[in-house]
Amino acid sequence: MARRALAPLTVRDFWNLPDDGNRWEIIDGAAFMTPTPTIAHQQVLLNLAILFRAHARRRRLGEVLIAPVGVVLDEHSVVEPDLIFVARAQRTIVRDKAIHGAPALLVEITSPATASRDRGLKRDRYARAGVGCYWMIDPRMSTLRALRLGAAA
Repeated sequence: MARRALAPLTVRDFWNLPDDGNRWEIIDGAAFMTPTPTIAHQQVLLNLAILFRAHARRRRLGEVLIAPVGVVLDEHSVVEPDLIFVARAQRTIVRDKAIHGAPALLVEITSPATASRDRGLKRDRYARAGVGCYWMIDPRMSTLRALRLGAAA
């Protein structure tokens, strides 16, 4: 569900969105709410995070983070992907409250409520921001779609 304000929302507005148990994002100035994830979603996320973190630590590749962590793509877009990988060379984009810039990899675990936004609006927004790789995982269909988006991918 999108909520459009009179003026495009900004990063500053993101920090003032309701703390109502839902995940909120701002994409191109519009607010989007994502309902609480399912158990299957959380199981996939946890398993993926454990594997990614162990691999990244063992090889000193970078940092793995999971939602809810804001990723500021620009003044009018702040997203909360399910899993974020920031390569070691990008570590300056990791700040106290959020990631500021395009990470090497973003992962979204889709649901019926988010699938079309994940496959369209978010994929396009991530590409414009320079995100290197984007994975979409559908736990219901047991599929993973991996896309190379940015030049650094």
